[in-house]
Amino acid sequence: MVIKGKHLIYAACIILFLLLAGFAVWYILKPGEEQLIRRHFANLVEQINKTPLKKEGAIPAMAKAQKIAAMFTEQSQFNVDALKWVSGSFSREVLANNIFRSRAMFDTLHLSLDHLDIEVAEDQKQAVARLSAQLSGKMKNSGQDLDEIRDLECNLKKIDSEWLFESFRIHKMIKK
Repeated sequence: MVIKGKHLIYAACIILFLLLAGFAVWYILKPGEEQLIRRHFANLVEQINKTPLKKEGAIPAMAKAQKIAAMFTEQSQFNVDALKWVSGSFSREVLANNIFRSRAMFDTLHLSLDHLDIEVAEDQKQAVARLSAQLSGKMKNSGQDLDEIRDLECNLKKIDSEWLFESFRIHKMIKK
């Protein structure tokens, strides 16, 4: 069989059509910035949660604290209305140490996020997220239960195509 010019044109058209269809599927299914931020929050929840079934030693606990701290910018700002001693600017290293100490105080920790509202800036490099967060757990030494619900406002910044937490503002405590 001899390949004729019209066969080459048909083959080129089919290949072009498949390439365009593949690009269209990728473009439609690729996650948007809001979806990427939601995944970032889900990853934060996954890293913070601590169950009694998984006993953490010091080295894995520090590694987890460093993973959490890596989700923040080099300098992160925290503003907690009721607790001024927790407010301030923290480096990743200080943040990792604080997370390690805080998680070590608990046998169990569970963070849940609700009403997550995300506004991405037009330049796709900044975002603001408003949400309610519930942190519950059981303290190691006293066995005391913790159950706090707070309103949060988080600023995120996109650095090297990755969303990072830049600041957290805890507005108020919600009464049950």
